[in-house]
Amino acid sequence: MAHVGAQNPQHLCDPDYELYRSWQDSADGLIRRSALAPERTGSVSYISKIVSDGIVAAIAHTDATYEQTLAAVDAVLQVLCIPITVCGALRHREPGVVGA
Repeated sequence: MAHVGAQNPQHLCDPDYELYRSWQDSADGLIRRSALAPERTGSVSYISKIVSDGIVAAIAHTDATYEQTLAAVDAVLQVLCIPITVCGALRHREPGVVGA
């Protein structure tokens, strides 16, 4: 969790579809995008579920590896938010998010 931006790490949680559904219901269906770090537990399943609901899945504030990022992309991850500044560095032996 090195790239949390202005967020308090104590308030971060793993992707939770039921929590998203409760927020979506409270928002009368107005949520259109959900950003997450694909290295968090349950992210691939979460991405698949929200995309099937018509929500745009975005990667943000992440230390994901190349492999974790590809798994998220395979689950139809659609957007990369703020690359470079809030993602791990691009390295030749570990290309990470930017390399994926």
